[in-house]
Amino acid sequence: MRSGNLLNPYFIFLGLLLGCAAPGLAQFTTGNIVVYQVGDGAASLTGAATPVFLQEYTPATAGQTSPVLSVPMPLTGSARLMASGTATSEGFITLSADSLHLVVAGYDAAGGTAGVAGTTAATVNRVVDTVNNSGTAGRASISATYYSAGNIRGAVKAAGDNYWASGSNTGTVYLGNTGSAAVIQSANTNTRVIQAFNGNLYYTTASGTGGLYKISGLPISTTAAANLIATGTGSSPYGFAVNAAETIVYIADDRTNGNGGIQKWVYSAGSWGTAPAYTLAAASNTGVRGLAVDFSGAFPVLYATTTDNKLVSFID
Repeated sequence: MRSGNLLNPYFIFLGLLLGCAAPGLAQFTTGNIVVYQVGDGAASLTGAATPVFLQEYTPATAGQTSPVLSVPMPLTGSARLMASGTATSEGFITLSADSLHLVVAGYDAAGGTAGVAGTTAATVNRVVDTVNNSGTAGRASISATYYSAGNIRGAVKAAGDNYWASGSNTGTVYLGNTGSAAVIQSANTNTRVIQAFNGNLYYTTASGTGGLYKISGLPISTTAAANLIATGTGSSPYGFAVNAAETIVYIADDRTNGNGGIQKWVYSAGSWGTAPAYTLAAASNTGVRGLAVDFSGAFPVLYATTTDNKLVSFID
């Protein structure tokens, strides 16, 4: 295993993913890492509505102190999107199934709106934007109902222009566009990170039986979720990645008591078992939240964002 500290910024960032590709456009670079940053890195962060930046980094360079590209989310207009400045459970960006857009969830709020995560969705709509390879944001979905008085944390785009979201108090929500918006599952109302892999939905939660859950297919109506992997009592699962064969899963855990890091799970003989977990050397009090994995090579390459605001890489 190799690890490397790619950057050590003074801002917080909450999610990351592999870069997207789009023919004829030349800003985000395929294979790079995009990190969701809250705030400008200078102003103190509060629970008020705070600007969001998508920061691009090159995976091959260690010790980066600034991004190669910075794309601010709109502060005004039809694609305006803000975040809570202090909600560490928000900001889990994803890559669309067609690899053409980054998908970002947040609040359609004026900058500085106090306690934005506690506002009603009718007053401050919960929204999902897409960002193309040229850095242009567009409004994909909007809700005046779901995640009201709570956090919207992430969203995915798959099966064309269809969107699903996660958040603190509603469960897994389908936000359109093939059918009407609907709650897909509410057995776990407090969901963290949502992803789509291999034509299925997955999400993590620390509530109830904490772990990784799978919703078979990409449903637009109520569908039961199955607990694929239980991460154990006291665990705090966030970002995750699933390989194409669904035999290897990596799960980020943000505990800072020595038990945080990245869990590796392997499916064998009909059941999931843990493989050696990864913690950050000389930093056992550091947890991990954002996680992306490149499975394309002989050995998986992991990229993770940590609770002490670093972007790190591992080769498993």
